[in-house]
Amino acid sequence: MRFKTSTLLLVVTVLALWMGYKADRAQRQKRAVRWLEQNGGSVSFDWQFKEGQPDHTISSPDISPWLMRWMGPHYFQTPKSVTFPRSKSAEELDLAPLANLPGLESLD
Repeated sequence: MRFKTSTLLLVVTVLALWMGYKADRAQRQKRAVRWLEQNGGSVSFDWQFKEGQPDHTISSPDISPWLMRWMGPHYFQTPKSVTFPRSKSAEELDLAPLANLPGLESLD
């Protein structure tokens, strides 16, 4: 099977664009989660839920540990719920970093 150089270049370009998008999204999510934790908030991720309800029996995502260590967790998990301590109100915090969490379903 033979490919033209232009076909190979197109495939590599599309793959590089997709990987860049995923890396940017993971870095934005990482910064938003770090901001939440620094402000006393906590985050629950998609793998911690089963059928839309929190499942406390699941201790880790179903991803290979070596892959998780190599790439980082933010490539493989999506924040679904954020909780802030009752002592802080939304007026006290600039919630703009939450815009980097597109999968967020709950803010408490």
